[in-house]
Amino acid sequence: MKTKHFFKWVFLALAIFYASLPLHGEGKHVTQYRMLNVVPPTAEVAEELCRDMVDLYRSGAIDSAALICAIVPQGNPPIDKASQLLETYRTFQKKLEGSGLPFGILLQATMGHGGPGNIPTPFQKLVRGKNGKPIYSFCPEDKGFLEYIGKSIRTLAQGNPAFFMVDDDTRLLTLREGCFCPLHIARFNQLHSTNYTAEQLRKLVYEQDFLAHQYDEMLQKTMEDYFRFIRQTLDDIDPDLHCSLCICEQEARFSGNYAKILAGKSGSPILRLNNARYLLDTQRDIPQWLRKTATQLVSLRTQTKELLILAEPDTCPHNRYSMGAYSMLQQFTLSLLEGCKGGKWWITRYPVYEPGSGQAFRKILKKYQGQFKTLFEMNIVWSGAGVPLSLPGVFTFPVYQSQINSWENIFGRMGIPFAFTSEAASCNVLTERQIRELPPEQLEAIFRTSGVLLDGDAAALLTEQGHADWIGCKATKADKLPIAFEWWNGKRMNAGSYKRFLLTPVQKEDGQQASAQALSNYCQRPQQPGQPPKVVAPAALLCTNCFGQPVITMALSTQYGGGFEPFVIFNETRKAQLLSFLQKLKPLALFYPEDAEILLRYGFQGKQRFAYLTNLGFDPLENIPLRGEWTNAGAFQDVRVLSPSGQWEPVPTTRADDGTLLLSLPLPPHQIVILQFR
Repeated sequence: MKTKHFFKWVFLALAIFYASLPLHGEGKHVTQYRMLNVVPPTAEVAEELCRDMVDLYRSGAIDSAALICAIVPQGNPPIDKASQLLETYRTFQKKLEGSGLPFGILLQATMGHGGPGNIPTPFQKLVRGKNGKPIYSFCPEDKGFLEYIGKSIRTLAQGNPAFFMVDDDTRLLTLREGCFCPLHIARFNQLHSTNYTAEQLRKLVYEQDFLAHQYDEMLQKTMEDYFRFIRQTLDDIDPDLHCSLCICEQEARFSGNYAKILAGKSGSPILRLNNARYLLDTQRDIPQWLRKTATQLVSLRTQTKELLILAEPDTCPHNRYSMGAYSMLQQFTLSLLEGCKGGKWWITRYPVYEPGSGQAFRKILKKYQGQFKTLFEMNIVWSGAGVPLSLPGVFTFPVYQSQINSWENIFGRMGIPFAFTSEAASCNVLTERQIRELPPEQLEAIFRTSGVLLDGDAAALLTEQGHADWIGCKATKADKLPIAFEWWNGKRMNAGSYKRFLLTPVQKEDGQQASAQALSNYCQRPQQPGQPPKVVAPAALLCTNCFGQPVITMALSTQYGGGFEPFVIFNETRKAQLLSFLQKLKPLALFYPEDAEILLRYGFQGKQRFAYLTNLGFDPLENIPLRGEWTNAGAFQDVRVLSPSGQWEPVPTTRADDGTLLLSLPLPPHQIVILQFR
C-alpha cells in the first residue's frame, strides 16, 4: 500500500514538473534569443528534425528555433500557403512539447527573394532600377498583396509561436536598385507634384542627387509602412508577440528603426545583419568582409543603442561543399569579435533531407558554445591603424558598391593590426576610398588631429580638391616616370609598373618649399658597377601638414589589379617598410613579424588587453611569433588563450634570439586564437 502511494506521488510530481515547462501553443512568448536555428518545414521527417533541435538545445548550442514559412504569393487566386504551414508548425510544436525549446516562425519569404513562382500571382511585382524589368518579388504598395500577407500572418499566429522573424526579402535596394513599378511612380509624382515616367525617373535618380534623395526617402517610407502593417497585424492578435528582422547590406542605413517597429511593445529589437560567407573559395577577402560587417554595425548602432544584432553564419546551400565547418566557425567568431551578439543558424539541408551534411556543423556548435557565451559578454574596442568608416553609411541609392581598395585589405593579410573607426584615431590610414566617401568635415578632422598614412591615389585626389596643405605635398600622376626600382633602408624593392605618382612638397607663404623628409626613393640603375642608385623622385615623403600633424604620403597605388601587380605590396620588404612608417606615427602594441597570411588585431576592454589571430593562408603555424610593445620584457605577466569551453587558459611562451615572443600555440588555416595579455 505504501509503495502504491509512493509511485502515485512520484507520477504526480513529474506531471507537475513537465506542466511547468514552457510548451508552445500555451501562450509562452520569448523576446530575447541569440542562437536561433532555422528548420525546414519537412513534415515527413518532423520527428527527426525535432529530435535534432532538442539535442542542440540541451547541449547549449542553440537557445531557440524557428520553422521556415515562405508565404510569398503563388497561384491565381493565391494559394493558402499559411494554412498548410500552420498544420506543419503544429506537427512540430506537438513533438517539441516538454522540451522547453522556444519555437517560433521565420517568415522566410513575404515579398519574395526573386525566384519564379510556379503559378504567378497577379499582384504588382517590383521593377528593378538597373534594367527596368520586373522580378518575382511583390511591391508593398499593392493593397491586394498586403491583404494577402495580413491574412497569412493571422493564420500562422493561430499556432501561438514563441516569436516571429521577418526575412531579408523585405527590401527595395540591395540587388534591386529600387522599385519603378506604376504604383511607386504614381506615389512619387503625387508626393512631389511631378509627372515623370518610369524611364525618366530611372535615368534621373542616377544623375540628380536631390532627386535621388527624394526617391530614396520614398522607398524608406514604403518599407516603414510595410513593417508597421506587419506589427499592427501582430498587435491585433497579441501585442506581446515579438518579431525580429533580417536585412541586407544596403538597407542597414535605416533598418535599426524598422527592427524597433517590428519589436513593438513586446521587447527590445533584434536584427540579423548581412554578412554571410557561403560559396566563397578564398579567405583573402576576410578583411574586406570585416569592413562590410563593421559598417553595418556602426550604422545600426547610430540608429538605436538597444538593438541586439545577430550575425549571418549561413552555410547555404547547407553542406560542406559550399562552406566548411571551420569556415562557419571562423565567420561567426569574427562576427562576435567585431560586435555581433548572436547568430541565425541555417545548418539543415532543404528541401531534401540529408542529415549527414550537417553533422560537422553541429559538432562545432556544441564544442564551441562555451567560447561563444564568453564572447557575447565582451565588448572590445579595437586599436591599431585607424581605417575610417563614413557615417551613417554611404548613401546607397543610386546603388553604391565601392571597388576601391582600402588599407585593411593589405594590413589584414600581413599581420598588421587595424581598427575600423567612426572618429579620428591617433593614427589613420587612407586610400582614395575614404577621400571619396567621407564628408569634408570628417576628413579635415582626421588631418587636424592625427598622424596619417596615405597612398598616391588618395594624395592625388586631395591635391585635385585643393587640400594639398592637409598632407604637406602635392601628388600628380607620373605613370611614365623613368624608374627601375624603389630604394628603402638600403634595400632594393620592386616599384611596379602599373601606377605611380610624383610627390612635391607644397610651397609656404614665402614661396619656399615646405620641409619634407624622403623616407624612400624611386631610382634608376647606376651607370657603372659600384655606383649608388640614381634618385629620380621620392617614393614616400614625411611632411608636417598645415595643422602641425605628421603625414606620410606614399607614391605607389594600393589599387592593384590581377596577375603579379599585388606583389609590389605583398612582400616582406614592403611589410617591413609599412611597419616602419606606422611606427613613426604611433607605435604598435602588437604585430605578426613573419610572412604567413595572418589577420591580427588587438584592443582593449577597459584596462584589459585582448588580441586575436586567424590564419588566412594554407600553411599551418606550429607556433605564433609576435612583436610589439605588449611583448616587451615586463610588459605582461602571462598570456591566456580562450578555449572552446570559454575558459582562459595559460599559454607557454619562449623568446627567440631576436627577442620575438613565441607562443606555443598551433594555428591551422581557417582557425582563430583569442588571446588575453595579463
